[in-house]
Amino acid sequence: MSPEFRTDSTLVDVSWLKQQLSSGYSSDDSWLVVETSWRDEEAYLDGHIPGAVLLDTETIEADTGIEPRNWWKLVPDDKLGHALSRTGIHARSRVVLYGQKPVAPARLFWAMLYAGVQDVRILDGGLAAWTAAGEPLKKGKEPPREATEFGGKIPGRPEFRIETLRLQASLKKSDFVLADVRSLAEYEGASTGYDHIDVAGRIPSAVWARGGPLPQMPLEYFDAGSGLLRQLRDVAAMWEEQGITSDKQVAFYCGTGWRASLAFLYAYLMGWPRISVVDSGWKEWSMAPGWEDRDMSGAAWRSASPRGKNRG
Repeated sequence: MSPEFRTDSTLVDVSWLKQQLSSGYSSDDSWLVVETSWRDEEAYLDGHIPGAVLLDTETIEADTGIEPRNWWKLVPDDKLGHALSRTGIHARSRVVLYGQKPVAPARLFWAMLYAGVQDVRILDGGLAAWTAAGEPLKKGKEPPREATEFGGKIPGRPEFRIETLRLQASLKKSDFVLADVRSLAEYEGASTGYDHIDVAGRIPSAVWARGGPLPQMPLEYFDAGSGLLRQLRDVAAMWEEQGITSDKQVAFYCGTGWRASLAFLYAYLMGWPRISVVDSGWKEWSMAPGWEDRDMSGAAWRSASPRGKNRG
């Protein structure tokens, strides 16, 4: 990307990370490099950035235990701090996230900001950028960081998350925009996009912010080859065509929250002041009581397979 970043350098490159690693990072307990993915420990063990620990996104998401079952919701606030602190992450941590693709790191980035982690950054291009620069990988596990108390009130940034009930009220506001970060087929109700979501359709008044063709491959937002994020100005122009602009309150949603978190990252990098993620997205909206009375444009029933492989 060109240097259109926030002044706090939320998005970092390989040279920046390499400099941190060579300047006493290992002796500073507040610094932590984290590789994240969903159920892919094998890839981490096969080669990761030296010193990086693994944090499975499943650590911060959980089955609600309430029928109908929702497996992809952020864990309750009282458990989120524990989920992070047992990996050595606390409110004053300085964390650099990366992954095979930017979607999982974006999900964890949003969750950490919501929780109140002080300093969270993302390595642009992730592991692919690191290896493309000729930097070494390390196999096996890293020594675990000592668990600690989170040390802060959760949520630290409650405005970054919007639940279904508050969303229903927000939809009535004239300056509110609900951005649908899914494929066109999902947006139009031709497909659910997932094997664990039964109902196809969209939330009423949502505008299409793009996000396809597959749940973990929203190629309008990153380059599939390099893993690098798109230019901020290009994403802003794409959104503006749909009325998604910085002067409005914008909430992003997708199927379960991953693609929405990636869109949130872009808006955050642009410095947009009123942004949030609809946690659990279309999955929760379509399962909630009374969904039959809502505008389910193009809705269709599909067979479900619990805890399916596709995410986002």
